[in-house]
Amino acid sequence: MPKETHVERAARLRGEGCNCAQAVLGAYCEEFGLAEGTAKLMTAGYGNGLGDGHGTCGAVLSGVLILGLRHGTDRSQVKARTAAFKEAFRKRAGELTCLKLRQGKVPCGDLLALACSILDE
Repeated sequence: MPKETHVERAARLRGEGCNCAQAVLGAYCEEFGLAEGTAKLMTAGYGNGLGDGHGTCGAVLSGVLILGLRHGTDRSQVKARTAAFKEAFRKRAGELTCLKLRQGKVPCGDLLALACSILDE
């Protein structure tokens, strides 16, 4: 059986009841040796745009966490990659705020896939 892609794993985790942030970070746990349960706890409050819909999409927030895990020892690299990630997400989804994305009828599954796709580019 082929290994799941990050997009597939994030979709599966979302289907199992994870919020968007949990699903995206959970999809990358193996890369960092991070326990999935720990990742879920770390991102529990990031669902629904920091819990109230008015904050940044949880998929974006976890994307930033992943960039920190990948490049955190180089502050300028993290800053540049975070800015590029957020801009790519905003350009493709039209927005970064959870509530506005949902009002625009962008399904969470599409946002998970977008965040993972950008991270994997």
